[in-house]
Amino acid sequence: MKLPAWIKCTARVMVVVMGLCGLSPQVRGDMIPSHLVSVPVVDRAADIASIQLVLEHKAVKNRLAALGYTSSEIEKRLTRASNAEVHQLAVNMDQLTTGGDGAGLVISVLLIVLLVILILRLMDRHVVIA
Repeated sequence: MKLPAWIKCTARVMVVVMGLCGLSPQVRGDMIPSHLVSVPVVDRAADIASIQLVLEHKAVKNRLAALGYTSSEIEKRLTRASNAEVHQLAVNMDQLTTGGDGAGLVISVLLIVLLVILILRLMDRHVVIA
């Protein structure tokens, strides 16, 4: 029995999609005892130093000035912030990249292009790159 082409194409796409779904990492959530959890030591001076380092960048200064903040206002806010808030801000600033790294965008575009080429090939279309 010969199957129609659209059924074959749908089956192939489903195989690819199910294969990609199988690539997701296995996640486990277990209970942990509370006595093993320790409170991290927060070094306020080091955190403020790392925040100051980021605040010294010209682009950051210009952006904060455009938002209406002066350097004295920023200093006041840092001194009023709790240790946890200062630490969270320092950790978040360490994770920032200037303008983003762009790797996620490049990978996404490549995956979309490859998926389109795969679908066109499964539909017996030809992809010609000149």
